[in-house]
Amino acid sequence: MLMGTLIMQVYGYYRKFRVDPLAIRILVYGVFCLDLAQTIMLTFHGWWALVASWGRPDLLEHSPWTAAMVPFMCGLISAIVQIFYARRIWALSSNNFIRGVSVFIVLTALAQGLSAMSGAIVAMTYKHGYSQPTIKEMHTTFEIWLAGSLATDAMIAACMAYTLSQAKARTSWSNSQTLLTNLINRAVQTGAVTALCASVEFAVFVQFPEYTYHYAAGYTLGKLYSNSLMLNINMRRQLQEADPSRPISLDARSGTTVYVEQHTVRSHDTAFSPHTVDDFSTWTGAKDAK
Repeated sequence: MLMGTLIMQVYGYYRKFRVDPLAIRILVYGVFCLDLAQTIMLTFHGWWALVASWGRPDLLEHSPWTAAMVPFMCGLISAIVQIFYARRIWALSSNNFIRGVSVFIVLTALAQGLSAMSGAIVAMTYKHGYSQPTIKEMHTTFEIWLAGSLATDAMIAACMAYTLSQAKARTSWSNSQTLLTNLINRAVQTGAVTALCASVEFAVFVQFPEYTYHYAAGYTLGKLYSNSLMLNINMRRQLQEADPSRPISLDARSGTTVYVEQHTVRSHDTAFSPHTVDDFSTWTGAKDAK
């Protein structure tokens, strides 16, 4: 289901944003290819466990190498997406503290991603292969991965909500306020979904180290990051399709209303248009109307 949703989002991106900056296109199609590769490997893992090993329980004690792709790909995809969000926080905020937090987000994203990938690689070299006894020996490494991913998601959601709330408080334009409200809701929702899945994975992994229950959340975690990334990038479609004749209220108390012609501009730097929150009034044409 998540893979199908991702395919539709990437197709929508291809149709609407063919002239995006090269870096954004590489990000989108690169994450999609990683997610597709993960789907192929995890499908093979499912086939091996449920079909090829049918009637031979001894084989279930040792998982194939594709099982190690659960933490490896999740760590890689989540780190890429989290660093992208950190870059957005840096671009949207002029607050030195928030920018410092964005740098810390990059460091924690790299730490959790490298922990997941190195743990998976090392586990495959053990004599038992990527089996449950091996996972228990690598428990600390995988705990760093899951705890780091959870903490990073929480920081991203908090920083995005704070930054956009501050921007909303500085504008009196109703269209800009509505847009910022939608962005705040989207940032909190996508951050909460990935954080919730990571917390479930972490809790089950710690509480039941003898079992593979944590695979259920691990299979979906990487795709949640991919879908949240595409959801935020494709949100620009709503801005570009806005009704140019929609009235924009200057001040709710004065009752003054003007009609503003909206001109869409394309950002050459980041996934969101306009480049910064302070440019929202310019982007909607409000600055010319003033």
